[in-house]
Amino acid sequence: MYNIRNGIKNIFEGALESFYRFPASIFSAIIISIISIIRISMDWELQQSYSFLFDSVQLSFLLGAILSMAIVVYLEVKLNRDRKSFVIGNILGILISLISFLLLYYLSPVTSEDGLKYISNMGNARIFVSIFISSIAFIYFISKSEKIDSFSDSFFIVHRAYIVSLLYGIVIMIGVSGVLSAFQALVYRGMSFKIYQYIGVLIGFLTYTIFLGYFPSFVSGKEIEEIENIKEQPRFIFVLFGFILVPIMIALTMVLLIWSFRVLFSQIEVSFNQLSSIASSYIIFGIWLHIMLESHNTKIANFYKKAYPFTAILVLGFQFWALIGQIGKFGIKTAEYSFMMIWIFGAISIILLLFYEFRKNNGYRKIAILAGIISIIWVSPILGYEDLTFNSQIKRLENLLVKEEILINGQIISIARDIDKLKKAEITDTVDFIADSDKKNIPNWFNREFKEEDKFKDTFGFEKTYGIYEDSNEYTGQNFRLSTDVIDISDYSLTLNLDLNMIMEEGIKFQWENNNYEIIHSQTELGIPKITVKLERDVIIEQDLEEYLVELSSKSRGSEYGFQELPFEDMNLILEDENISMILVFENIDIYEDRVEESKNYYVNLQGIYISFK
Repeated sequence: MYNIRNGIKNIFEGALESFYRFPASIFSAIIISIISIIRISMDWELQQSYSFLFDSVQLSFLLGAILSMAIVVYLEVKLNRDRKSFVIGNILGILISLISFLLLYYLSPVTSEDGLKYISNMGNARIFVSIFISSIAFIYFISKSEKIDSFSDSFFIVHRAYIVSLLYGIVIMIGVSGVLSAFQALVYRGMSFKIYQYIGVLIGFLTYTIFLGYFPSFVSGKEIEEIENIKEQPRFIFVLFGFILVPIMIALTMVLLIWSFRVLFSQIEVSFNQLSSIASSYIIFGIWLHIMLESHNTKIANFYKKAYPFTAILVLGFQFWALIGQIGKFGIKTAEYSFMMIWIFGAISIILLLFYEFRKNNGYRKIAILAGIISIIWVSPILGYEDLTFNSQIKRLENLLVKEEILINGQIISIARDIDKLKKAEITDTVDFIADSDKKNIPNWFNREFKEEDKFKDTFGFEKTYGIYEDSNEYTGQNFRLSTDVIDISDYSLTLNLDLNMIMEEGIKFQWENNNYEIIHSQTELGIPKITVKLERDVIIEQDLEEYLVELSSKSRGSEYGFQELPFEDMNLILEDENISMILVFENIDIYEDRVEESKNYYVNLQGIYISFK
């Protein structure tokens, strides 16, 4: 019991000491907390108008908080926390926060259609990369302490501090929320829910101080026993990694290799998004586990550390084949670029792991440095994801249009002739990507309004076309809507007023010549829309719409995304028996297919139901 009380006491003493050890980080966290409280106190509409300002401040000081942590550890490790350099280092951390705010606020705003400003995608990417690199620097500098044996030890210490502080934060939040709930239920029922949000912000700040306070001083000669204690991995960690995570990873490797060879040799169609996400997760988690197991000398851990690089090479080789095929179809877009950079990181890291025995002291540090370099390239001008993908797609579109004689002398000429459906899809795909980009240096012949269906068709002479490559996406959709043509219902004498919620939940009931009718719009077990008509209690018509929807889907002109207008003749269905005839007129129909789960979802909205009696 004494050890437990003493441990809790040390945790909170460390949290208080963090104000002295990490002043710039604490100051940044206070600024973030104050902004959060201000946002909570505002109504949503008012908050939206200040969202860009608040986001810029909070992201900038989040960077300052993490960067200042790295600076303090560097000063403790390299300069034994020299007073003058300590003051300068913390001022530098706050100064970088202010500079980041000015860069975000004045150089990265994008204005939305409703006039609100927000941080551009590249602005967000660069600030998060800066935070990521600061985190790597924090771990790296800890690993350079004379009391830390390896990068793996510092990696584990940071994980341990994060999990311990998070658990304390969760327990405190649960306890305080329970007290507040009891107070609200028994004493003051009118208490605002915002009180919980305010408390959440304060506990979040406390959790951060606990995280900072968990780290002992890395000044030479100080707190040696504390460092030895926190870098020592408990027994349950050895059990968790050696007897749970490693066997799971080995089994996952076998499944992944079998699946990869099956896809490769059986020509099974798998989307690139699925391939890239699986491979990326395997590579990143595998390297993470390899680092965490550095001090483990069990047979299964050693087997994993020796076998993983070779299995990772097989996975990388398979994914390289998929990447080349994807780039051949769609050029370099964001998903392709992102996976390409992860692939490069994984390939170089695996090479370092293969020579791990020869580079035991520096191999993991080099992987950390490599991660930082790859991140910098990711958001850099020219070679970064935004510039490289944008320029690649501009060049791709230009080549397509020139080859099809649509772009002539710098002007787009609407074509009357029909062109290959594949070319239509490639042009559509590229136009959408360029139109969605934040880049401003678009060619004179391009207009962002090309994203609109009507503008696209008027400019290029054909409708947008999607879904040519069957593995281009995990999900596809066909969206049909009724054109504005006049609807001829002269053969039908009765019109039903539709309540869409009622027809799905309760059905529509009406009387005709002393007979009670009910129309119910429901779904089968497979999710296919179904229409049921009852006369009194007898079912006189019961029909699902699968056959109609399949036929409608075949009428698609390749537009698997975006609305496609169809005439009344295609957007109606007649149901009848010997006494009644009814025509269902559809306002819009959406058909979505999940190729991973091999399922379809249908969404049908009725414009009207018209009835005649025989």
